Amino acid sequence: MAGLVPLIAVAASMAASMVESATVPLGAVRGAEPVALAQRILPPETAARIEGGLVRRQWLPGQSYFIRFDERPSVHSDGLCRRTSHVASAGAPRVGEEAADDTPLALTPFQTVVFYAPTYPNLASDAGCLSEGGWIGAPERELEPTLRMLDRLTRAMARAAGPDELGFALSCRSDKPEDCADPRRALADLPLDRLLGVRLKNTVYQEEPTEGRVRVRKMQPVVDDRWPEAEVHFDSTPPDGQSWIVVLKGIDRLEAVEIRRTLVIRH
Repeated sequence: MAGLVPLIAVAASMAASMVESATVPLGAVRGAEPVALAQRILPPETAARIEGGLVRRQWLPGQSYFIRFDERPSVHSDGLCRRTSHVASAGAPRVGEEAADDTPLALTPFQTVVFYAPTYPNLASDAGCLSEGGWIGAPERELEPTLRMLDRLTRAMARAAGPDELGFALSCRSDKPEDCADPRRALADLPLDRLLGVRLKNTVYQEEPTEGRVRVRKMQPVVDDRWPEAEVHFDSTPPDGQSWIVVLKGIDRLEAVEIRRTLVIRH
């Protein structure tokens, strides 16, 4: 099973970038505006390309911050935007809330990460990419099948929004009946701007001869990046703060879509 793609960690393309210093003062990070901080801690040629990003306190002991600097996004394909970001963390695990601004935070080496965002139902444009949400990444070895599964999802959403037969099985599950009163509408209206990640899953097993009461199942290798299943995760949305999780099933074509709405606690 491939790991879920967290926003802060997994890259479609990854290469280390040198930083000028191994530490940064707490005062420079706490409450920092990303572009200004980039000018301070990135090499000048990289800092000149930064147009946004995120500096966020992490749920860890002491003073710990996630740092992401974003370059200008652009069109990757008809339905995808592409953005290069530079990701690191800075922290001092043994200092408290009253730490002085000159407290040094250890700065990890920056990683260059490529993220992608779907633009459905619109065609991708450089102007539109500036305001897209739902950016995800994937390990380089899983990038192609991840984007292929994302394409399957948007095609399924388009199918669900139209009048024709779906061509795949669809189920919807939620603790609140109104969420799944119209499964096609629930699929068609998935909030792509709240997309968090795509987890590829290998669910193909071979049954081995039974020995006594022991049942042996061996997972079979994924052939030619043809993954049998993917789990797509979305962030919480109104009105109840719950999240959609979508399972796409099928190796060579989409055979089934299972959607459910549930409460997910994230830090």
